[in-house]
Amino acid sequence: MAELICFVAPGAKLYFYTAFDGEADFASGIVKLKDAGCQIIVDDIAYYAEAEYSKGYLTQAVEIVRAAGAVYIGAAGNWQGSAFEVEAAAWKVDSSNGNRRLLTFGTETSLELKIISRTIFALHWDEPSFAYTNGSAAALSDINIFLCTTRTLNAACKAGENKDNNGDATIKGGAAVEFLDLQLKDNPALSSGATYYLFVELVDTKRPLTDVMRIKMRTWAGSVSITQTGTGLNMNAPTLTPHVNSAGALAVGAAAYRLTPGYGTNPAQIEPFSSSGHVADTLLLHTPLLLLLLLLLLLLLLLLLQARWRRVLPPTSSRLAMAPAGTCN
Repeated sequence: MAELICFVAPGAKLYFYTAFDGEADFASGIVKLKDAGCQIIVDDIAYYAEAEYSKGYLTQAVEIVRAAGAVYIGAAGNWQGSAFEVEAAAWKVDSSNGNRRLLTFGTETSLELKIISRTIFALHWDEPSFAYTNGSAAALSDINIFLCTTRTLNAACKAGENKDNNGDATIKGGAAVEFLDLQLKDNPALSSGATYYLFVELVDTKRPLTDVMRIKMRTWAGSVSITQTGTGLNMNAPTLTPHVNSAGALAVGAAAYRLTPGYGTNPAQIEPFSSSGHVADTLLLHTPLLLLLLLLLLLLLLLLLQARWRRVLPPTSSRLAMAPAGTCN
């Protein structure tokens, strides 16, 4: 990434901040980069727990630097087709599965999936999370997720974290998200593809059952396809990383060089793994031409603002959180 920046904007000063010391620290780093004088901030990182229906740490940080005049660019995400959304959740007390209150998928209380390789599932719903609100609000509903090899929910099923989402927020959760990590050791057949059934259970809630609840499931790392029909799901749910979907942020998709106008494909063909489409006012750039125009704009900004940039010394602590990464020569 640094080499590309130097190619487009020779003479630019580069700064670096790690994104791998947690979501909150990553968000802090975004703001620190702006405070250090950076006018253009770029990342290609995502966290599973990033809030889908509220403003998480990273979204808040992006909005802060955007309001201060910085340009923010992020990767659109390499998960096209790996998300689905329920616009209005319908629950059913299923007598054949221990009278649990389960999310319905059409006429079924489970969703048939074909899964290849290790896959991480992240389920989000439209309630606040304790940490993101500085403790002023927390999840109202406790939701659990399971993967089973049949349509029967029992002890043999693979359970998610299934924490107490709406319990004691400071101890047991308070976040409107659940994870399930399905690994090869759970089922060696995953290497060639295995059929599973997804169950989503509403354990309890502090909101009326008549409320319209939105639920979104994203999957990471593996390959998941829904083999069940008549589910009523929104299968075109965006897979943009939430903070890159912030107002004013720029989301860049992926197109291989061999599938661009310069090599005979016009318009450029986006890679099948990259997110397609945008939400709200986030701009998603697909073609090299648009990307080139963006880079030229960034170069102009660099030239105009270069005189205002200042050098910042690294922190005095033993952990090197941020430091100038050099100057493009």
